[in-house]
Amino acid sequence: MTYAEAVEALYRLKEDKSFIEREIKKLTRVVLDSQEAQASVLLLSNQGGERTDQGVTYEVKRSYEWDQDQIEAALLLLKDEDSLPFLTSTSFWKINMSKYKDWATLNPINAQIFSSALATKLGKPTVKKIDLDKFNSKEES
Repeated sequence: MTYAEAVEALYRLKEDKSFIEREIKKLTRVVLDSQEAQASVLLLSNQGGERTDQGVTYEVKRSYEWDQDQIEAALLLLKDEDSLPFLTSTSFWKINMSKYKDWATLNPINAQIFSSALATKLGKPTVKKIDLDKFNSKEES
């Protein structure tokens, strides 16, 4: 394959990819807007996570944000930040969620001081995976 042929082939494939990505977005929206999907997504709307219904897995991602000022206030109340294994001091406080959860389980009273600094953000619903065999078998019955 010559350079010119490779450039033309790459251009065509990129155009095809762009078209396919647009179609995937459209069909994902059609699926998510359907009454069947809305029932599953509604169960995820408060907590996030994923749920599989008839072979289609829906997902709502969640992320955590920590209010830096409230972390500082919590640290002033505890006065012993060196003993907190989930904190890393940089230009801002970075929280290791798995270590925080372990520490909070062992120190529930102190964990309440930090709880006001934590906000959970939920993303938009997505179709994570489709098991077409399960989907078709449910449709036939």
